[in-house]
Amino acid sequence: MGLEHRWSQFLEAVKTEIHATSMELFELLAPVEEGEDELVLSHPSEFMAGVCADTSMNGMIFDMLVAHWPGAPPKSVRVIYRPNEDQTERATLPLFQRPSDTAPPPPRQPSVPVAAKPSIGSPLNRAMSFQAFISDNSNEEAFYAAERFAKLEDAAHFNPLYIHGQSGTGKTHLLHAIGNHVNKTAPERPVLYFTGDQFATIIIDHIRARRVDLFRSATQLEGAVVIVDDVQLLANKTKTIEELFNLFNWHRLRGAFLAFASDLPPAEIPGLSERLASRMSEGLVLTVATPLYETRVAIAQTWAESLAGSRDVFAPEVFELLADLFNTNIRELQGAVKRLNLRRELKGLDHLDLATARQMLSVEMAQRQAKSPEDIARVICDQEGVSFDKVRGKGRTTRLVQARMWICGLLREETTLSLVEVGKLLQRDHSTVHHSLGRYEDHLKTPAGQARREALRRALRAS
Repeated sequence: MGLEHRWSQFLEAVKTEIHATSMELFELLAPVEEGEDELVLSHPSEFMAGVCADTSMNGMIFDMLVAHWPGAPPKSVRVIYRPNEDQTERATLPLFQRPSDTAPPPPRQPSVPVAAKPSIGSPLNRAMSFQAFISDNSNEEAFYAAERFAKLEDAAHFNPLYIHGQSGTGKTHLLHAIGNHVNKTAPERPVLYFTGDQFATIIIDHIRARRVDLFRSATQLEGAVVIVDDVQLLANKTKTIEELFNLFNWHRLRGAFLAFASDLPPAEIPGLSERLASRMSEGLVLTVATPLYETRVAIAQTWAESLAGSRDVFAPEVFELLADLFNTNIRELQGAVKRLNLRRELKGLDHLDLATARQMLSVEMAQRQAKSPEDIARVICDQEGVSFDKVRGKGRTTRLVQARMWICGLLREETTLSLVEVGKLLQRDHSTVHHSLGRYEDHLKTPAGQARREALRRALRAS
């Protein structure tokens, strides 16, 4: 029986023993020669050949050979680098691929975001760069820190970096921008990018296959940049959190760079161990908030230009409507721009005016206005411990002023009321409402302000 035939039998035998992702590693290995004491294998990637020579990875391969090799198993195994025609350097391996092993990206059309081929872990979206990120007071600290972090040699005071804030505020964009910048400026560094749910799924699959050691070997890479998004999705997943802690410690002790993003700060994630929360907080923890109104307008204009080649296909008032309607989640804002542009194209319109845009967004507008403005104001008053009648009165106690501020801000976010209409509801003039909105925007720049807004939104949804 020839060596290649026995290797094929071995591969068939191990398929039922390990996770499919791990199986791809074995399928890229090829037998070279078999001596009395040693089996020599080759891998078409110089990088992965080096990883397979590592003690833990080499031991895992050897264990599988001992258990499943047809005939007398070898006493040792050695993996060498050998490119060949059958196995290309550019194999697709979700867990075992680095940027230098992938083909150069094709030229990107500015109107179509292109996802990069995977490095290690999930793919990075090349459209998410620092240049494409629109920064304002709501996220400028996180933006500056992410840029400094991505330069690596200047990142000691930013490591580990932890960014948190509600969904759709640009956290994922900043993490992808970090990974893309590292891939461009330091291609020799592996980038391990995981989303929280993907990380948990991989851990579960490897536990079922009893091959957690393979995951550890694949991710314990010297000099790597480790990026984990949506950490809150690991809540109460004890074993997954334990593996994240092990991954964190292994890399941190070797001076690696780690960046995280979550909807919650470390201490507020249920089930996250105190020791891991503490380590995540030892670098720099920053908050991002919903972009300001002007920034939302600019984001909508940028997306319209990328989709249609010009922002002039929408009337200026359409961008203002979009910024008002979709004021808490940038992903929803981008999705609305795409829907409007699609509907414009279907109707054969060269230009979309405000009246037509309102008709096209009637469903979204109706959803936003399902609760009356007065109902919203009364719920906020209840949460602030004041009466609605007194809020509409002349009193200027701290609690009444605060309640008016929250009502003005949330009515602008949750409804399509104009400043004049908000003023009529509160029996205030336009300038007073404008002043309250300015205080509201300033308040949202603080973690306490963002937390209070989220609490009031939860109360509105529950009422």
